[in-house]
Amino acid sequence: MVSTTENSIVQPLTAPRSVGEWDRLRAAPPGLHRCLLVSFSEQRAELFRLAAENQLWQPVVCDSVDQFLKNLFRLRVSLTVVDLPRFTEAYYTKFRNAVERAGDLSDSLIVVCGYGNPAVGEVPANEMLADEELWARQLGVWAYLPEAGEPDGLKLIFDEARQAVEKQKKSSGMTDRIDKTQA
Repeated sequence: MVSTTENSIVQPLTAPRSVGEWDRLRAAPPGLHRCLLVSFSEQRAELFRLAAENQLWQPVVCDSVDQFLKNLFRLRVSLTVVDLPRFTEAYYTKFRNAVERAGDLSDSLIVVCGYGNPAVGEVPANEMLADEELWARQLGVWAYLPEAGEPDGLKLIFDEARQAVEKQKKSSGMTDRIDKTQA
C-alpha cells in the first residue's frame, strides 16, 4: 500500500505560528476555498487534508482544539471540519465544546465526523451514534458523518460543501444587488 504522503505533491498547510503568517493566510486565493480541520489523530487529519486538497480546498490543519479555536476566530473559512474521538476518550468533551464554539465564532459550514463503531464494552453503536447525531443536528451543523474514514465519502462531502458555498456566495451577491437598487 502506498502511503498518502507519496501521493500528495502539496505540503500540509498547518495553522500559522507567527503574526507575520496571518496576513499571508487571511484570505484564500480566488477560486480556492479555505477549510479548517481538527482531528484527534494525525492519520485521520492527513486523510481529511488529502480529501480537501483533492476537491480544491485549502485546508488549515490544527494540531489541537485550542489552536483550532484560535484559528476559527482569526481566519475566514468557508468550511469547518471537526473529527470527534471516541466518546470514552478524556478529550471527547473538549472536541464537542469546540463544535459548539465553532457555531458561535464562524458562519462557515460545519461538518462533524463521528468516530464510528465503538470498542467492545462501550455503549452500542446505534445508540451512541444516534445521540451524537441528534446533538450535532440540534447545533445546526451542515453535515454529520457517523464514520468518516472512507476517501470516497469525504470526497463527496468536500464536493457538496464547495457547491453549497458557491451557491451561498451567488445568492448573497444577488441580495447585495437587490439591496442597492432599492436604496
